[in-house]
Parts: sequence; C-alpha cells; structure tokens
Amino acid sequence: MPATPGPRFFSDFAAFERLLDSLGLFRMTPGIERVQAVLRRMRPAPPPHVAVQVAGTNGKGSTSVILARTAEEHGLKTGLHISPHFLSLRERLSINGIPLPESAWLDAAERVMAAGGDDLSWFELVTCISSEAFSAAGVDLAVMESGLGGRFDAVSALKADMVLFTPIGMDHEAVLGSTLKEIAADKAGAVRPGKPVLSGPQNQEALDELQRRAAALNAPFIRIDDSLPLPRNSAPAMPGKHQIANARLALAAFRTLVRNKIFPPAVMERLAGAPDNDAEARALARARLPGRMQRIAPLPGTSLEAAEAALFPSGRPPLLLDGAHNPHGLAALGESLAAAGTAPAAVIFSCLRDKNPAGMLPLLRALATGPIFIPPIAGNPRAADPRELAALAGLNACAAPSLAEALRRASTAVVERLPESPDGGTPANPLLICGSLYLLAELFTLCPNYLSSIPD
Repeated sequence: MPATPGPRFFSDFAAFERLLDSLGLFRMTPGIERVQAVLRRMRPAPPPHVAVQVAGTNGKGSTSVILARTAEEHGLKTGLHISPHFLSLRERLSINGIPLPESAWLDAAERVMAAGGDDLSWFELVTCISSEAFSAAGVDLAVMESGLGGRFDAVSALKADMVLFTPIGMDHEAVLGSTLKEIAADKAGAVRPGKPVLSGPQNQEALDELQRRAAALNAPFIRIDDSLPLPRNSAPAMPGKHQIANARLALAAFRTLVRNKIFPPAVMERLAGAPDNDAEARALARARLPGRMQRIAPLPGTSLEAAEAALFPSGRPPLLLDGAHNPHGLAALGESLAAAGTAPAAVIFSCLRDKNPAGMLPLLRALATGPIFIPPIAGNPRAADPRELAALAGLNACAAPSLAEALRRASTAVVERLPESPDGGTPANPLLICGSLYLLAELFTLCPNYLSSIPD
C-alpha cells in the first residue's frame, strides 16, 4: 500500500509520541471490536504474511525473540512486536532485528489514524501500526507478543496462523481474574478456530483451560516438553532453565510452520532444507533481550564516566539485571540463580503494586542473602510504596528515596561485604536488580550503555 501523500495527523515522530502520551500507557478498555473496525477500514483482507501470536504470563518476550531470530537465520524477512520498551518506543517494532525507522512508524500511523485510529487506546494504536508496518514492509513472518491477556488483547484482533502459550501464572488479577483458572481462560481467548496451538510447560489447571478452548475451536493442540531436541552444539545466549523451555517452544513453532507448510509456496521454496540445525543454533546463540539474566561485568582498573561514577562511588560491582516481575517469574529467577551457583551480595528490588508483592517477597528473601534496597519506580502510577515493601520484606530491607541512591548504597554494601574482590563482588556474588521491567528501564535511563551491552 503506498504511503499517505503528506502528513495529515503528525508533523514528525515527536508529534506522534505526544499523541501516545496523551492516551496514557496504562489506560485500557476491554474489547477488540475497535481494533477490528480499524483493520477492516484499512484493508478488505488479512495481510498476506504468516503471523504468530505469543501469549502467556512469563517468557513471552524471550520466546518471541527466539522465534523471530530463528526465522531470520533461515532467510525470512521477519517482523517482531514486543513490549514493553525501555528507552525508545522504537524498541517495540523491528524487522530482522533492526528497529522500525521513524518514517515507517509515521507512514503506518497516518494510515491507521485515517481509518479511525483516534478511537484506539495506546496499546491498540501501536498494535495496529505494527500490523500495518509489517504488511507494508512485505515481511514473511510477523511475531506478535500479546499485551496482558488473550480474549480482549488487541493482538487477538489480528490474523494469527498459530498461537503460542508460554507458562501462565498469577498476574494482572484485577483485569484477568482472581484465580489461575480465570486467568488461563482469558488468555485462551487468543486461540483461533482451526489454527495450531503450541504450549510450553503449564500448571494443570491452566493446561486444562487451554486444551478446552482449543478443542471447542477445532484447533490442533501440541504440548512442548523437555523431550523436544535442541539443535546440536547450541549454546543459548539467554541463561536459565526457563529460557531453555522458551527456546523449545519457539523452535517447535518454527518447525511446525515449516512441516505443516503454513508459509506460501514461494516462501516454502526458499525454506528448502529447513529447519536447519546450524541456523537454529545460530538463532539461540544470537537471540537476546535486555534484562533477562543480563550480566554487567565490573571494570577493574578502568575509570567510570562521571555519571556512572556518581552512582558507584566505591566502584561498580558486577551487576545482574532481571525483569522477574511476579511470583512465577521470581521463582524462575531463584531456580536459575541456584543452578548457576549465584548468591547475590545485595539486591535492589521494586515492583508494581498490582503484581502481588506479598507473594513475591518470600521468594525475594529466599534469594537475597544480603541487604535489600527498595527504591520507588519513578513516574509510574502503579508503583508500590517502597516503605510498605520494606516493611513486608523484613529486617534486611530498607527503603531508598530513589534508584540512584539505592545503587550508591547497594554497591557500597557489596564492596564492604566482599572487599577482597576488585570493585567488590564476583560474578557469583553480584548486585541483583530485579522486580520490574520498569525499574530496569529507569536503570537504563541512568546508564544507557547497559542497554546497548547486549551483543548481537
């Protein structure tokens, strides 16, 4: 579809971002009818590319990135839609690993707005833009991460040739339901009639809901477990047992797309010989996301830049960043730390108040052998009160007035506990920062080089 001649709604990308700011990131209205109406006005038929929706509670982003990378390593042009972003809105949409240019964002945004996009919420508008931008770019595959649900999630309004479910746990109870059964039933709303459904490890209650929905819609249901082989000589870039499960789900999805010939004939011709072991191994080695067991090594003998030195007056210890943001995620983090022989010397933790802090804090205490520093999450209306969290966490926890102050206190505590190590701490005894991707976003704002420390 040709670009709209001349801007009608946005003079530049900053104007588009101002519109999004006015919509409010956390405002939502149940229902997918608004998105469906806009999509119908933009195009009479679904886009020609294959699309996979990734739903669940934890691991959606990692699974999406691994699937996208696997397709790219097999020579496919692949669009990826993930959330949230850390520093730039452009992180949410990429094609073959490259963030979508501002011009492509604006072209798609103009077309969406012309089709009635002014009625959409923040996430609905970005979801429609992603679909339109990927169609305009002629991708072979679009990998679309759901927001928080399934039945009313904007991504569920789009075409999907396959739906993946990462592990489902308790999260967003105020929106999705107060029990695991209710939450799983909502997420199961992403299942499409007759389209394959693949699921990673699930609690039996969640699995029952997914299977019930798939059976009702005559959608083939495939459970992925640890019997699925990984490519030979593979070394996944993202560590942790849960990431191996995510990798298996993503690889199974790509293999199923190829085996079932879901791609158009012309694409299937290009995929002759797929799936390829070496391509899959490269995908696992190169698929990365910031804030997923991400290690920032110390810099012994190297002077920190002024801004960073102010945060680490006693030297920067090794850092471990993880976006575990609910009890299920924090439990997985604890298992991964134990398997790696990692015992954090200190922890900086904060979370959103709707993420079941009471359920997270016992898990936090189990993995924190040293002090816990709890700052606010600046600018986030859903953030929990640090003083309340510290009181719930126990004697080794204290509130900090800001993340910057928490970094100063925590890094000093690490150095004092392990003074014999350069800059304090070792890879086995890092300063752990976890509890919310929004907390990590604030850290990346203070230290942007940490976000770019993820190698390709």
